[in-house]
Amino acid sequence: MAKAKLIQKLIPYLLSFIFAMSLANAHLIGVGGLSSGVLHPLLGIDHFLAMICVGIVSIYRMRDNPWILPAVFLVFMIGGGIAGLLDIGIPFVERGNAVSVILMGILIGTVKKCPTKLLVLLIVLSAILHGHSHGGEMQFALEPSLYAVGFIFT
Repeated sequence: MAKAKLIQKLIPYLLSFIFAMSLANAHLIGVGGLSSGVLHPLLGIDHFLAMICVGIVSIYRMRDNPWILPAVFLVFMIGGGIAGLLDIGIPFVERGNAVSVILMGILIGTVKKCPTKLLVLLIVLSAILHGHSHGGEMQFALEPSLYAVGFIFT
């Protein structure tokens, strides 16, 4: 019960970060090489929150194998990155990233009650959207392969 109250208190702060991200969007800023690839998920608040949410959900839901959901996220993020790199359009990617972070926050509050298939589906969709953002900017990177290594291993 205490966790639910804490999450309820944090929701306004998370929402304010999400709505503020349009003012401080890290996309296409300083797209260089390895360091840009590493820093982008940390400086882009939407990506950072997605990583945190996947980790929290994974720890609560997959106690025996907490690495499974982050691995699923990584695989589908790479797939989304390839789609972005190939210029395969996904409409409203940035808004989708914001919505996915909100949904992932809701998952944290309902992690024990959420059906496993829905949980995995939301993580997969979030990963594809976030990966697409990375892949779309990778084509503008000075060193695309190093940029890719940076965002994959962050």
